Amino acid sequence: NVVVSLLNSFGKFHLYELFTNHLKYFLTSDSSYFTFVTAILPMFSNITTFNDEFIKGNLKQFFMDYINEVSRSPNATEKIKSALLLGEIWIRYSIYIDTSEENYQFLAIFKILYKDANHLVQVTALAQMFRILFAFAEQRNTFVGVIYKAIIFTFVEFHEDVAIRDFILSNFTYCFRKILSIPVGIFVEPYIRQIS
Repeated sequence: NVVVSLLNSFGKFHLYELFTNHLKYFLTSDSSYFTFVTAILPMFSNITTFNDEFIKGNLKQFFMDYINEVSRSPNATEKIKSALLLGEIWIRYSIYIDTSEENYQFLAIFKILYKDANHLVQVTALAQMFRILFAFAEQRNTFVGVIYKAIIFTFVEFHEDVAIRDFILSNFTYCFRKILSIPVGIFVEPYIRQIS
């Protein structure tokens, strides 16, 4: 919290510059930058000036563009770290994302990540999608159905990949036990088709 207080005091009226320039200067790799921002975001999200800058300023768009760019890079570690930050942003600021278009921008980046050739990138992105599914169900976010169907679609698409299929299945098993309102039938139909 001391670090967050110092950063907030330093960048109180220049938060955009703090995150887009100063931190990037000191945290020279994309991976270290994403790790640091992911770690401090929960604490920063309790600061009104940060939330205002994030929502009304260009900070949210900066993160989206930056993560989108890294999601297409060849570096798997950076993609994994970007997926973790993207998940954190989407969960923490979902109440401020009031358009379907913005939600679909988040989803489009996750689709790039969970279709990556690297299994660790895929699993990290899918784990974040399940995390978002749980958070959105709890928040009663209307986009939860789109997330659910996107994961089902991925299950069908990657059915031949045993590791990904088993990962999704084990998460859905847990999901169906914890989120009682989730319509199981939407998943069961394509699942039966795949195994028959």
